[in-house]
Amino acid sequence: MDGHSLDLTNLAIVVAAAVLFGLAFIRAHLPSMVGFIVAGVMLGPTGLGLVSNSQSVGALAELGVLMLLFIAGLELSVPSFVRVLRPAAIAVVVQTLGALSLAFAMSGIFGWDWRACILFGFIITMSSTAVAIRIITELKETKSAIGELTVGLMIAQDIAVVPMLIFVESLEQETIAIAPMLIRLTVALGILAFVLYFFRAGREMNAPFSERLRGRDDLVALLALAACFATASLGGVLDLSPAYGAFVAGLVVGNTNLQSETMRVVTPIQSLLLVVFFLSVGLLIDLRYIADNAILVLGAAFGIILFKTGLNLISLRLAGVETARASQVGLATAQIGEFSFILAAAGLSASVLDDDRYRFAITVIAATLVVSPIWMIIARRIHDRALASLPIFQNNETN
Repeated sequence: MDGHSLDLTNLAIVVAAAVLFGLAFIRAHLPSMVGFIVAGVMLGPTGLGLVSNSQSVGALAELGVLMLLFIAGLELSVPSFVRVLRPAAIAVVVQTLGALSLAFAMSGIFGWDWRACILFGFIITMSSTAVAIRIITELKETKSAIGELTVGLMIAQDIAVVPMLIFVESLEQETIAIAPMLIRLTVALGILAFVLYFFRAGREMNAPFSERLRGRDDLVALLALAACFATASLGGVLDLSPAYGAFVAGLVVGNTNLQSETMRVVTPIQSLLLVVFFLSVGLLIDLRYIADNAILVLGAAFGIILFKTGLNLISLRLAGVETARASQVGLATAQIGEFSFILAAAGLSASVLDDDRYRFAITVIAATLVVSPIWMIIARRIHDRALASLPIFQNNETN
């Protein structure tokens, strides 16, 4: 009984710390998720030692990942996404190739093998949907072409993470079985392409028993969770990844007449599970590792931010986006995203990363989430001063 009481006490402390750190970071105009990570670090084994990364916390964090992908599918407006599909898809392909090139170029410095290079390339490619959306919201660009393009790019990355996860999971063996992996990727992308094509014109399906479910928030929430986790389980059984199953489930449910009700009732559940997810990331971060490798971590974080800003700008220009819009979207998406934590965990499970490389990955990802909003502020101030002082910039902006 005492053990259970202690666990509940620790849980209460963790929740209180998460709220306090989240509010503090919001007040500092930084993402609340970074506050949750910091709370996990402070309370974790290398901090105050009040919480260990127990199996129960890890299990809840995995549920949070599935809910994150389910919500990503649920929020996807297929017609809006189709409008920006071409530039978003081109940009993601160029970003992935650029990030892979950087990872292979760094392999000599860090001693990565080819499997680790591919994984780190995927990790660098991903941007944070939460941070990017927050940035364009603060800039009041959510309804503009910049906002639509940013959301489209984030959705394209969310979709790209599915084949990336499948590929990373296939790296568990030293030699890849090419045929089975290609079959998995083909099936996964084929199902996804069919669903997107089916709903491309804004077609809406009537969910079974939808009239009886209206106003019954408890049943809607349970059915949504059942759809998410059942399809995730099916995805795992079919060797297509549970994350893939959760995303497809969200995509289908999001195009039914229960989309708005489902979104309303599952968002609080998802928010709670995501808090646990980011807390669990914080619990994994080793303060001793940061102290011993502070220059390396900060150097990697700033270097990746600068590299991704330039890479995003180039990729969007190649996709036909004008420079002014491309620069804004490139700045907003310069950080490494929350899905990169998932890719890193998959790499650890597949033995692509050892413990030291995993610590390096999650520490750098967390650092870029902190640095990115600061870099955005600095870059915009430089841009605004250039507009105010140099006529050539004023002419370009008005044209």
